[in-house]
Amino acid sequence: MKSLIVFQELGLLAMSAESLPAVQDDPESAHHAYHHHNALWDYCRPDLARPFAGGAGPEVFATPPAGTTLDQAKARTRFLVFIGARNTPELDAALARSEGVCLVFEPDLDRLREYLDGVKPWELANRGVFFVGGDPDQLAVPLLSMLPEAMCNLGYPLFFAIPELAAAMPGYVRRVEELIELFYYRNVIYSLDSQDTIRGLPLRAMTRDYVYDRLKHLYENLTPCLTGGVLQDLLGSLSGHTAILAAAGPALADSLGFIRANRDRAVLIAVNSAVKPLLRAGITPDFVVINDTSTDSEPTLAGLPPLPGTRLAAHCLSTTGSAEAGGPCFGRTYFFGNFPGQPFPKRASLLLHGSVITTAFALAEYLGCARAVLAGVQLSSPDPLAMNYARGSQHEAHASGVTELALTRRWPELYPVTAADGSPMFTTLNFFDAAQWFADRIRQAGLTVVNLCAASILKGPGIVFDPDPALPEVPGLAGKLAAIGTSDLTGRRDRVLDYIRQEMLRWKNKQLDARQAGADLRAADAFIAGSDKDNTSFMLQRFGDFDNARFHAAYFQGAGDGERMEAARYFLEAMDAMCAALLKILRDQHQRASKVQPG
Repeated sequence: MKSLIVFQELGLLAMSAESLPAVQDDPESAHHAYHHHNALWDYCRPDLARPFAGGAGPEVFATPPAGTTLDQAKARTRFLVFIGARNTPELDAALARSEGVCLVFEPDLDRLREYLDGVKPWELANRGVFFVGGDPDQLAVPLLSMLPEAMCNLGYPLFFAIPELAAAMPGYVRRVEELIELFYYRNVIYSLDSQDTIRGLPLRAMTRDYVYDRLKHLYENLTPCLTGGVLQDLLGSLSGHTAILAAAGPALADSLGFIRANRDRAVLIAVNSAVKPLLRAGITPDFVVINDTSTDSEPTLAGLPPLPGTRLAAHCLSTTGSAEAGGPCFGRTYFFGNFPGQPFPKRASLLLHGSVITTAFALAEYLGCARAVLAGVQLSSPDPLAMNYARGSQHEAHASGVTELALTRRWPELYPVTAADGSPMFTTLNFFDAAQWFADRIRQAGLTVVNLCAASILKGPGIVFDPDPALPEVPGLAGKLAAIGTSDLTGRRDRVLDYIRQEMLRWKNKQLDARQAGADLRAADAFIAGSDKDNTSFMLQRFGDFDNARFHAAYFQGAGDGERMEAARYFLEAMDAMCAALLKILRDQHQRASKVQPG
């Protein structure tokens, strides 16, 4: 293994502690062939492959046909993956390239050592080459945390495999392809398929800093931030205790008995979408956590009964909900995260990705909890067309009802996965990514993690499955919860009021400009071009029922000035309405903040 360690020390190799079984093939006739397969992005919306107007820009993803040659692949992308470390004409040609990246996977560490014994490390310097040996799921550092995001700027990955290896180890080959395609999805496709962008298709060149939803919630949270606490107030406050993390998977119903039986042995942290199902079952959580910044999440915390004993941990750009009679519903709110120009000190943040359950886990870790028990954390569904959720949650009725379907293995079907108990399931690409990220995170965390539901795709080292684990008695939980304090930020009232007045002036001027730009097409053109530069066009795409596709077709592809002017007025009227909505929030916050007395 000495040669492998040399390559590892030089940053050219990552390998697992154990080797996978060797595959017999003839070294003299070895070759790499393009490995055609059902790619992860086959489950993406097809229009995301060419999301820019008129098909401009590079192709985001594609699945070339079987028989694609190396030269044809190099014409498509500079991101190549070879499965099987062998001296082949194809791998030699790829390594001889002066640009791009080449990943080489080999399951058998002895075979990898034989290959690298014939390679001088300095010959690979600055060639964009990296080797992965053994089991890619058992590396000391998770593979997707190790690879640099900039690799994805080179294009989408295409795969070449030794045919004998692909035939003998289809599961290994599929896992390599899945991991690398997931890496590309995480760093490229997700941003196109996200809530921020999907309503903006077809894309055009514009500033994309923040969507309407985030500014709306930022403004709505100004007074709550003034009177509430910050994440730092919670640091280490429940050291050594167990946390039950409740999500809104349908299996939550099966875990309600366990949660009730252990309310005095664990702090209950519910994600925002699980609050109503829990309350419906007569269970009130100690903490609720939300990090979704979109307006789509608002129904999860709307119309709740007063919950004076429940603390909300919320991103500063998320909704904080409202009680049935109006006003705040949670006893205390602790904010995390930041926004440029905010009139508050910098807050701590939580490490999260893809799903709010990762935020709940990060909160448990921040509180100092020693164990995390996961309830309703499935991140998948038996339904191939829609995710299933807990009864009483916001998305309860989203299931398609389909149980049998001749699968096409294409969008709009969900991605096929296998749960920890071996059952076939389906999931969104976002949840699949979140599950992988979360599993990698748990591997590196110091908490003991128990998942109550084995019909879950959250699995891997460090995760134990047990529907009824015995929780240790750690006295003092109630006292520690009661002792959690809240920072006093009321002394910043005048700064907040100044900030509100500045923002009101900003949106009054924008509203006035929108109204004046309707005079003629030339003025409208200038206003729309300016809005594309100052981020407000991007905001507008998430406001109300604004239809960007309708606007784009008429304004940029209209038959004449009359059609273009009609589209411009549609844009201007929507911008006027968005400004009015933001001004209404700011006036209300100015009134509320003015009543706050500095402590």
